[in-house]
Amino acid sequence: MAQIIGVEGLEELHRALQELPVRIEKNIMSGALRAGINVLKKRAQNNVPKLSGKLKKSIKVKTKSRFGKVKTILTAGDNNAWYAHIIEFGSGSFYSGAGSRSRRAPYAIKAQDGALSFDDTFRAQVIHPGIRPSAYMRRALDAGISEPVEAAADYIRERLPREIARL
Repeated sequence: MAQIIGVEGLEELHRALQELPVRIEKNIMSGALRAGINVLKKRAQNNVPKLSGKLKKSIKVKTKSRFGKVKTILTAGDNNAWYAHIIEFGSGSFYSGAGSRSRRAPYAIKAQDGALSFDDTFRAQVIHPGIRPSAYMRRALDAGISEPVEAAADYIRERLPREIARL
């Protein structure tokens, strides 16, 4: 049997939001989105495998506003951490060179005249096992949405009365 739950004050809230200027509404929502996504950012940074720290530093929150719409994005990777997608999704194994092994490998890369260089040494063949995915960003999202939503709600609860008082 379904229960009916009554919520009071929604009409008053709607009227108050309609009275707020668009600029203030945009700023409040932008800050709330940023507060929620910052929770995901911290989770992702805690999940990153710690080798050099470049990938952890490259995880950023960006907010864009256009035509009254606010877009907040969580990004990973920059010029110093170009490999962010490889850590997240992994890579396949490969063998390069001649012989029967190249038929078994999922990815075969042929080295033409010693074209592959590692540590300033040209190699005729390379056997690479691939990289397992770490999924640092996926684990941050899978950890649950209640904490980011609560952070956004706390921001709105704290900021909205101040903006209304300024009117």
